[in-house]
Amino acid sequence: MVKARGDTRTMDLLDWEPAPIVAAFVPERVRCSSLRAKIARAVSEAMKDAPECREVLAAGMGAWLGEDVSENMLNAYASEAREEHSIS
Repeated sequence: MVKARGDTRTMDLLDWEPAPIVAAFVPERVRCSSLRAKIARAVSEAMKDAPECREVLAAGMGAWLGEDVSENMLNAYASEAREEHSIS
């Protein structure tokens, strides 16, 4: 009797590896007194690090969210002083 060959089409469950962890900011770059201010600082730092201009970033963010995001809205999200414009 011929020995049956193993299944080569099914992936081994133990071979799965999770996606790499997303890089985070160094804590000193986003140190703030409140969570709202910390998020605003993180948005500001992300815009500084991005090679694209703010207009392109706002368009990309709007496309990803499925909503209209203007450059002025993005600037307001990055401002710690604009308390009425915080990302929920």
